[in-house]
Amino acid sequence: MDIKALWEKAVEFHGHTCPGLAMGVVVSKIVLEELGNRAKSRELVAIVENVSCTVDGIQALLGCTFGKKNLIHKDSGKPVFTFYNRQTKRAIRVSRRQDALYRNPEIPKERQDQIDTILKSGRDLFTVQEVTISLPD
Repeated sequence: MDIKALWEKAVEFHGHTCPGLAMGVVVSKIVLEELGNRAKSRELVAIVENVSCTVDGIQALLGCTFGKKNLIHKDSGKPVFTFYNRQTKRAIRVSRRQDALYRNPEIPKERQDQIDTILKSGRDLFTVQEVTISLPD
């Protein structure tokens, strides 16, 4: 799915546009590329370390929800997200690069320009690492 289609689906779920949701779209696109398809049941697990609009993008696009018990919140306040595919046993950690946005003088100040920059920059805003994790049952 292309970034525009992902964005439209996330906005429909979230209810409005914002830079945080754009981050969730980019994170979700990375996960889909790295780990495969959206969760139909509980095969994909998301561990999120903050409460933000980014998480709505993850819920909308990856199918990870509290109701299915495949969305786990461990609050560190950091823009860090870990994903585990129960079928392949692969896990990745996606974290926003420190210099990626708000400290970068080249990032636009206007909200829509920020959204466009995030969606265009995509994976360049993040560090992606393969990790090993243990999940609760």
